[in-house]
Amino acid sequence: MEPIEVRVEADGLRAFRWRRRVYPVEQILESWVYRGRWWTDECLAGERRVYYRLLARPGCYELYRSDRQGWVLSRVLD
Repeated sequence: MEPIEVRVEADGLRAFRWRRRVYPVEQILESWVYRGRWWTDECLAGERRVYYRLLARPGCYELYRSDRQGWVLSRVLD
């Protein structure tokens, strides 16, 4: 759950920077929208996140874009 920088171009996500290293995006595996569990936590009311699971050497990563938080790396998958 760390903030990251993401390079986005007209054709989609191109790369992201995490811990001073640039990871070129090879493939977006899936994307989805999460609207928060507003019924259990008032601070999530109106929260909208667009998630992306992608391949970027040397692994698989999950990141999201939120209006409140910007770009965040949420998981590194093996």
